[in-house]
Amino acid sequence: MAGKHCIWSSFFRPSPALASATDAMLASLLGPDAGKPYAAAHLRLGGLRGELNPVREAVMDGARCNMQTVLAVQECGLALASQLRNASSRLLLVSDNSALRRAVAAGRLRDVIGPGGVAQHSKLAQRSGAGFLDVFAELYVLGRAACLVKSFSGYSEVAHMISGTSCYRDVTTCKAELGEALGADAPLCA
Repeated sequence: MAGKHCIWSSFFRPSPALASATDAMLASLLGPDAGKPYAAAHLRLGGLRGELNPVREAVMDGARCNMQTVLAVQECGLALASQLRNASSRLLLVSDNSALRRAVAAGRLRDVIGPGGVAQHSKLAQRSGAGFLDVFAELYVLGRAACLVKSFSGYSEVAHMISGTSCYRDVTTCKAELGEALGADAPLCA
């Protein structure tokens, strides 16, 4: 991943407006932990405004799978956060699912923080203004993470290229590990 990070950072630099929006978002979310290393996760569940390719039922088996996926990402992300020195102990979660975003913003998941509001697809967000800038500020918030949990998603892959971190896990691996830890008779949803 280091090679892709070098290529990315050679060709792309955030504009001053994007860098400022990213800094403001991190300060808002992390509060006194802003400036410290942190772990982040991108969780692709579907349900964002203007979604071009809805998440297939075969990939995400409705509410049952979504709940298991959220729990797996929470556990996996917090475990990564605990390995960082002098870091935030919370997991910063960005999702395309509006219900999950509201739950996280309301503090419903232990030690998980993230932006509220309605997620928008970058191709359909207003080409100017805060909505468009927020899509990319969230991407750079993920890209600045010291550790990253990533979904099967182009957005996750770009965030990983931006970060260049070797401290990352895939959601699929997190779900398998949680299933083993719980002693599940059947594997968690695929």
